[in-house]
Amino acid sequence: MTDIICDTNIWYNIGRKSINVEPFENRLCFHYLTVGELLSTEKLLYSPEDHREAVSSLFSYGKYSDSHMFPVFDHIHHLYNESYSYSESVIGNMLTNLKLLSWVGLPDEIRSEYSTKGDKVRELQEMESSKINNYSKEIKSVMCQFKKHDYTHEIREIIIKNVNLSANDNVMDMHFDWTKLELLEATMKESSKKLNSGLIFKNNDWNDLLQLAYVQPGNQYWTKEKRWKRIITDSGMEHYLYEKL
Repeated sequence: MTDIICDTNIWYNIGRKSINVEPFENRLCFHYLTVGELLSTEKLLYSPEDHREAVSSLFSYGKYSDSHMFPVFDHIHHLYNESYSYSESVIGNMLTNLKLLSWVGLPDEIRSEYSTKGDKVRELQEMESSKINNYSKEIKSVMCQFKKHDYTHEIREIIIKNVNLSANDNVMDMHFDWTKLELLEATMKESSKKLNSGLIFKNNDWNDLLQLAYVQPGNQYWTKEKRWKRIITDSGMEHYLYEKL
């Protein structure tokens, strides 16, 4: 049985009955970023039934294993050091809150506050996307001088830096089995190339990219986003795609 790591759009498609998963031979898996997205999406305000069906699909058909419900850099920390764990109470609270939201919806008294928080989340996403796009412009001239450079070392440094920042300690270094993150690493490289050829990062693209950290060798990734399927295919990692272009 193969673990299929699902993008959030898969749960919405299952909920809309546009994907039939009965019977299904493989195991459909969700992760921390999907749960976080479902807890903060504006669909709670504007498409509550669509949201309810997606959450129902996730809990009906979805599983999570090992560190899938760790925040992404904590998940990578666990891959580096299997003795590292994340708060089970935080994971439990997230899943409980998501179930409650799907059952009772968003209470009227906090709809306005929730909308404001959602605006702040989107504002932060826009800032991060802007930083990535501006960064791509800054390094474009440098990359033109080193077209054959594959940026493996730089990408690994970025990953290590974020894991250590998340842990508030130097817990990770280059001595790591990087094949565990080969899909993420290859897609980051390909994204870097495309950023400097005119690709623009949108608000949720950073999460779309980082969720690939949950896809290890032997797993597959399922998304309906043609844009990301193209980038993954161009990176040479098409074998990870459950649904090809």
